[in-house]
Amino acid sequence: MKKILLFSFLAIFFTSCFEIVEEVNMKTNGAGQMVVTVNMSESKEDLKGYMDSGEVNGMNLPNQNELNSYLSQIEKTLESVNGMSNASASADFNEFIFTFAADFTSVKAMNVAVNKLTKELSRGMIAIDNKYEYTNGQFTRSFGTMISAEDYDKLPMMQRFVLESARMVSVYTFSKSVKKMTNQNAELSADDKVVKFKSTLGDIAKGTKSVHNTISF
Repeated sequence: MKKILLFSFLAIFFTSCFEIVEEVNMKTNGAGQMVVTVNMSESKEDLKGYMDSGEVNGMNLPNQNELNSYLSQIEKTLESVNGMSNASASADFNEFIFTFAADFTSVKAMNVAVNKLTKELSRGMIAIDNKYEYTNGQFTRSFGTMISAEDYDKLPMMQRFVLESARMVSVYTFSKSVKKMTNQNAELSADDKVVKFKSTLGDIAKGTKSVHNTISF
């Protein structure tokens, strides 16, 4: 049942426009909070229709109770990581916004948690080496290319359209002022303490745009 639930959830996910917002609030000692929001509100009317019909592309969809149960399991997944606490996973079924959050004692714990969350959400179909580092006055964010350019071009047109219209936003907030960062596509706030990066998932998936950034304080 859990596997069917995941594939049904992904069926909705990959037939809709959406935005993923990754927020990391870092303290000086390396602890902090992570929040990941999947915002599908742009397609909420279509999604409500899918949920009402109980299927999409011939695949049965879970109801709200089943999805809430699944979200509870994700909370347990996050809480199971040593160094993670106050985990929460919530859903707004009016706007179709899903939010996952937790506190971390170190970026090492966050690395483990984010990779477990990615694996849990995709049931192992997406393997990304999410990586955060915070040492010697630097914060680094990176992960590998999801798919080769050649394989990307072989994806069905609809999947490519969704990936190229879907957005990823990364927001990193620090207690110290940022002196330097390596990603030219990232933006720095007026107070020099918030770094924001935006891209389509298509550019990230095929590696034409990178989230990699080394931020120095």
